Amino acid sequence: MKTTRRHRHPGGASAPAPPAKGGFVAGAPLVFALAVLPPFAAYLATLAPGLPAGDSGELITAAWTFGVAHPPGYPLYVLLGGAWAHAAATFAEPALALNVFSAACMAAAAGFLALATRRLTSSSIAALFAAWRFALCAPAWKYAIVAEVFALNALLGALALWLFARALDETRAPASNRAMLALVFVTLLGFSHHHTLLLLGIPASIVAWIAAWRRSAGARTALTLRTGAVKLLALAPLAWLPYASHRAQALVWGDASTPRGFFSLLLRDDYGTFRLDPVQAGMQADKSHVAIWLESLPHGLGVAPLVLLVFGAFVLVRRAPRAAIALGAFVALQLAFFTRVGFPSDSAVLRGVIERFYILPALVLALLAGVGAAWALGRIARLPRPLHAVTAAALLALALAWPLVTLGRTVTQRGNVFAEALGRGMLASLPDRAVLFVQGDLQHNALAYLQRARGLRPDVTVLDQELMTYAWYVRRVRAAHPGLLPPLGAAQRVSLRDGRTVDGFTIPRGDSAVDLLTESAQGTARGGEIVSVRAVAPESAFATTRAGFRTGWLREPSDDRYSGLPGTRNLLWLDHLSAGRPVAFVGVKDDSWALRYGMTPVGFVGWTSPHGAPPSLEAQAAALLRVFAETPMTAYFRAYDETSFESAECARFASVVNRAALVLSQPQAAAAIAANPAGWGRMKSWAARFEALEPSPDPACLRAIGFLRVFGGDFADRTVAARDLERWLASGAEGAAADGEARAMLARLKAQPGR
Repeated sequence: MKTTRRHRHPGGASAPAPPAKGGFVAGAPLVFALAVLPPFAAYLATLAPGLPAGDSGELITAAWTFGVAHPPGYPLYVLLGGAWAHAAATFAEPALALNVFSAACMAAAAGFLALATRRLTSSSIAALFAAWRFALCAPAWKYAIVAEVFALNALLGALALWLFARALDETRAPASNRAMLALVFVTLLGFSHHHTLLLLGIPASIVAWIAAWRRSAGARTALTLRTGAVKLLALAPLAWLPYASHRAQALVWGDASTPRGFFSLLLRDDYGTFRLDPVQAGMQADKSHVAIWLESLPHGLGVAPLVLLVFGAFVLVRRAPRAAIALGAFVALQLAFFTRVGFPSDSAVLRGVIERFYILPALVLALLAGVGAAWALGRIARLPRPLHAVTAAALLALALAWPLVTLGRTVTQRGNVFAEALGRGMLASLPDRAVLFVQGDLQHNALAYLQRARGLRPDVTVLDQELMTYAWYVRRVRAAHPGLLPPLGAAQRVSLRDGRTVDGFTIPRGDSAVDLLTESAQGTARGGEIVSVRAVAPESAFATTRAGFRTGWLREPSDDRYSGLPGTRNLLWLDHLSAGRPVAFVGVKDDSWALRYGMTPVGFVGWTSPHGAPPSLEAQAAALLRVFAETPMTAYFRAYDETSFESAECARFASVVNRAALVLSQPQAAAAIAANPAGWGRMKSWAARFEALEPSPDPACLRAIGFLRVFGGDFADRTVAARDLERWLASGAEGAAADGEARAMLARLKAQPGR
């Protein structure tokens, strides 16, 4: 068998060469189909069945309502994903439809990567090897089965590689120029989607455009005009941002209707324009993320593909230097990008956040590995045909069968209903017409999807405490819910009898006391401690903290927002709302509420009530049983990747059961139990399943279940109760050694054994 040779051209690029004799030969459509179908089948088999965690809830809701997602807005995803979801609405809920959209995009990315590799190598085997190795590496597979922006970004990246390979073919200048123009178009779509695409597209576009310029003597003016027109067309999706900002019913981040708001969104000012983490978050990398990425490669791509990509890089340098220059520039830019990541590496969840940015590099490395595989197949072409066939089969098995066997069980999202369970649990925990203040993307995104896309609990108003720190969000809240929030931008200068003067806010009370909220604390002044109060400029209330804020023209200088600082007045929200609507929290950013209110954990939220008037045990029991009746609480028992949001939040479910077991052990809960047998049955089933876990993942929850086993009516079992309490006392958990109540109960149970 003879080796194939590539045909060099004066410009330094290489044209496709004939395939090796006796090798597997397939046309471009067949190679594309073979590259797409196995990964797509794997994706569907491991697909998330509904709402995923993380940013997925927000992205799905923004697409479904044709709004604006978090910076940079992702208008391309919103428009394409929204159209896809509405077209599939007859067959699937929006979350499932957009999970399938991700699977289709990532599988198509594998197809176009195969076409790019085939064009550079003329080897169908190498093309399939590159495509499958990329599609089934951990980062790509994880984000192919959930609704996220990274699968579409991978598709655009693969399109860019394929168009780049076509543009370097100098044998047909007009066709090459069309490929170059299409490459410029795809690259600039990165402004309407994910900016990391520019790291790959810009070097490739520059190299391809220079090649087109050199071979277009006499037609360079036309080439320049066409390039400019293509650029304008590629930027057209950005026009959606200011238009969607006026859509009242859509989920919209920011206010792109003004130049300040538009560029703040597009440049990701809230997240740090040239950083992955926001500067104001105060994070600092404890280890180079360049090193972390490099360390991930043997596990992510595999050792053999890494060896082959080294040979592939040398082949490109020799045979296609222009391609080598563009891809080398991408690698350099990608490494520079990783130096701008400030996340510490000791957080599993933050490591998971970074992993998604390994997808685009994996695309390029898989291409290089495919070039290296073609080179290796060419070297063994002289050997007997059976050995050549065995080697080709081994390469394909390495790329396809091996990850299916080793990775499928760890990345699968099949049966994962965690995010929806959390959202449904929060909604089920609330009384009618409640106002819920949440803190954190996982809660906000899940609730946004369930309310806006699924229509659940329209009586509940959800406000995100993190987003309330933005003036545009407060404006949208005031427009949608007039009178819901009190003024947030007032400030006062308070003179005290001891001679001090402080800036903050006062709330007179009927008992002649005055609650005083300042930048750093809150308290209550009695009698004549306050001499005078006068209004001052709003910015004086948080002057010390403001001095350290990053400012600029992109920052909106409004004080009608929640600062999130100590003493920042969530007490005002409760004063304003408590007379008319129930108020609940999931997390708090300041604790001024504690001056006048208490917070009782009920299900997944905390109910607020004035001091001395907590909710009755009967009301708590009824709400807790409603949570069990309406929430798939068994999501707790699924195994989750340690880097996932689910793993970080799973303890919430055990905390709910901990509280529920203690409340339902009380005699006052009997009526609620009788009224909700479905909820009570699910509670008992969950508790029994939890008791079987060894070692116990939450000993405090086991303790509460032990007491429920004593007083829980038809759930009572003194033998099991004694075993639960023994395990709690022996757990070494905080508070176990000093738990006299549990020891006394255990002694009683042992003195009177039996059911």
